[in-house]
Amino acid sequence: MVRTLPAEVRSLAPHEHWHIEFSYLNIGGTFYFLCCVLDGCSRAVLAWDIRPAMREIDVQIVVQKAREAQPEARPRIISDQGSQFQSREFKAFITQWQAIRPKTPQTLEEAKRITGDFIYYSNTQRLHSAIGYITPADRLDGRQNEIHAAREHRRIARQTITLTHQKTKTSTTPAVA
Repeated sequence: MVRTLPAEVRSLAPHEHWHIEFSYLNIGGTFYFLCCVLDGCSRAVLAWDIRPAMREIDVQIVVQKAREAQPEARPRIISDQGSQFQSREFKAFITQWQAIRPKTPQTLEEAKRITGDFIYYSNTQRLHSAIGYITPADRLDGRQNEIHAAREHRRIARQTITLTHQKTKTSTTPAVA
């Protein structure tokens, strides 16, 4: 069952909420629509496609891809409830991305390859500030506590080394009379 919620509702766990987002793409002078399903908690792109139109069936196809990739998930579907489902978050995502424009794809296949490469990078390598500077894939897979604990361990180790170095330096410096 598809339910829509206000965009300001925040998800605390993966697969609680999925956001449907559309953006325009100009490919060789023809406008297409990039449709994405994003996990509200991890910000991971779960499914996407570049569609020639922005109709209900186009949304259903992309949501179905996400459902097939995550069959155990029972999320609430969130959109801005507008006919085009455009949100500030996704526009910022595309603006920050800037991956398609510099490469100027001339064909739909080329646009899909470039988009797929960027989404893979964004999901698996890009650190996202809104989720604690980890990747969406790490948050989606529940590794955030392990990553944050390892970072804290490294911070304490660096602090200990610095303090030890300062004490050693102070004890070996001759006193000025």
